[in-house]
Amino acid sequence: MVKEIGVSKDSDNSQNSGNLQEAAEELLKLQSGKANTLSEQDTERLLHELQVHQIELEMQNDVLRQAQAELEISHNRYTNLFDYAPLGYLTFNEQGLILETNLTAVTMLGVVRSRLVDRRLAQFILPADEDIYFRFCQALFNGGLPQVCELRIVKNDGTSFWARLDANLVQVELGKPVCHVTLGDITASKQAESQRETATAALRESETKLLRSQKIAKMGSWEWDPLTDQVAYTDEIFNIFGIERDAA
Repeated sequence: MVKEIGVSKDSDNSQNSGNLQEAAEELLKLQSGKANTLSEQDTERLLHELQVHQIELEMQNDVLRQAQAELEISHNRYTNLFDYAPLGYLTFNEQGLILETNLTAVTMLGVVRSRLVDRRLAQFILPADEDIYFRFCQALFNGGLPQVCELRIVKNDGTSFWARLDANLVQVELGKPVCHVTLGDITASKQAESQRETATAALRESETKLLRSQKIAKMGSWEWDPLTDQVAYTDEIFNIFGIERDAA
């Protein structure tokens, strides 16, 4: 949640101008007794000073309005950068309560922001991965060093996804630490990793079956790598020719 920041609004400037006007009027009342004693030259000088002061106040108001406009532009730029970042951003305290979040994290978890704040992030962790999250938080708050973990998160609609959590501990007011976390969806990479593992296991099984078939059929095979000019023989080749592999 991004908190609004800014300088005084135009209404505040108007109020300040009104206060200055009231103070000036009071000062004029106090000095009204001396007005008749001023010469024409002194009166013109005072009028000139008042006009100069008025112009200075108007210039100061213009500078304040410009600063306010620039600050609002900067604030909106920061808000957009924070809310629409490609990663989810979360801040939670030592009790695990979510304090702030961006719209990306809100979308990933499937919960509106107002209902996400003050909830425990642990409520979204898949039960089978709760121990991973517990050790992650324990190492973070006890050691104070950045931590990374991968676990599965359950969205509000019951579906789940693989997530990578990168966390840093930050000290805030009153010395109470809070945790800044980036939340990334790594489901695609996890699926690719699982497919590679499945393909590798299938290849190993196929090679094992081939070796068994060759042994039964008294057949062997060899492979030549043209890049290294290396030749690899199966064990059955050595058996057929009665040669020890170590002696070859």
